[in-house]
Amino acid sequence: MTSDEDRKGKDRDETEKSERKLSTLLSNIPGMVYRCKNDKDWTMEYLSEGCKDLTGYDPSELIDNDKVSWAEVIHSEHREKVREEIQESIKKEEPFTFNYKISTKNGGEKTLWELGRPVLDSEGNVEALEGFMTDITDKVESKKRAEERVEKAKRLYKAAIELERCKTKQEVYEHALESAEDILGFYTCGILIEDEGELVVKGKTEKSALEIGDRFSADEIFPGQVLKTGEASLVRDVSERNDVEASMDILNSGLDVPIGEIGVLLTASDEVGYYDDFDLEMAKILAAHIDKTVKRIEEEKEKSLVLDTTEELVVYQDADQKINWVNRVAAETVDKAPEELKGKKCYEVWGTGDELCEGCPVKKTIDTGTGQEGERKDEEGNHWLIRASPEKNEEGEVVGVVEVALDITKRKEAEERLKENKEKIERLFES
Repeated sequence: MTSDEDRKGKDRDETEKSERKLSTLLSNIPGMVYRCKNDKDWTMEYLSEGCKDLTGYDPSELIDNDKVSWAEVIHSEHREKVREEIQESIKKEEPFTFNYKISTKNGGEKTLWELGRPVLDSEGNVEALEGFMTDITDKVESKKRAEERVEKAKRLYKAAIELERCKTKQEVYEHALESAEDILGFYTCGILIEDEGELVVKGKTEKSALEIGDRFSADEIFPGQVLKTGEASLVRDVSERNDVEASMDILNSGLDVPIGEIGVLLTASDEVGYYDDFDLEMAKILAAHIDKTVKRIEEEKEKSLVLDTTEELVVYQDADQKINWVNRVAAETVDKAPEELKGKKCYEVWGTGDELCEGCPVKKTIDTGTGQEGERKDEEGNHWLIRASPEKNEEGEVVGVVEVALDITKRKEAEERLKENKEKIERLFES
């Protein structure tokens, strides 16, 4: 009798020991184990201690729907989805797994990953559902954030291509600020350009407290330091920085990024920690494209000034012999503005109108990849010396041709007179 009692006591101790181990194991799992009924409320019969961390509710508040049912905890937009997927798995007698949102006790939201299975009785009916749930909110949000950033980067790349098509510097500033606000979601932005030791506001978004034309001494404001050092700055909290003032714009955090050596792109927010390292990198990319485009516009302006003061006709054509650019002198020969000739064929403007001129140096240059030269006489009797030079890409393919035409009519007339005089003299000696 004593031995039976000892054995029962030992079994009881082993059972309690196993239950303690199981309880310890479950309490350390980052999530919760559950058992519930397959009813409209998903009435909970058992919940591990992880329930509190996961939902904010004590297990006792959910078991038997004492305070709230699991169906109520599931986010309203996912309730139908959860029910449909579980019932479908029951029909197939398969485990189920899916993600869905819940509303926590404190009013927050979490995304859960659930793995469960139906428990069947001896007659094959669903007795309960058992499984495990864990919080994957950070993982889901991290993935979502990464996807959003990839999308932002793609949109910024497209915007940068459009930016490089701008014709004026003011157009560049306006387009860049639209990209910063609409694509990157920056709170407020401004573009300051250096001018004789001062930074001048050339562009701003609507929320900015700056005004177009405002001037600041580059030595007295933080963006001036950024331009001088060439180093971008991310300020998460202005109150923690003694070297940054909030006087230029209403801000608590911001970015200041040098635009090459010409100015500064600055952004500001009234929210602490609004910007992060990703925002800084995107701002750097945008600033680099602003710098590149402004320099290109300035170079084109200088080129136009030079080419518009030369006597030669200068025409740039692509590999299909379509005009991309002409100087003022060339356009004036046909009483057109330079932009009116863009897209036309050279021979449509200065030739017969429907076919290449015989021996066209431009066509020869495209075909051979080498510079060519030739002479041509137009319908008005003017003589032209034409030189064509190829422009090639990295693969050595001709992508365009610079054509320079010089009016040599007077030279030809002088040569003709010289020839005539020579012939007269020769005839005199012959007689």
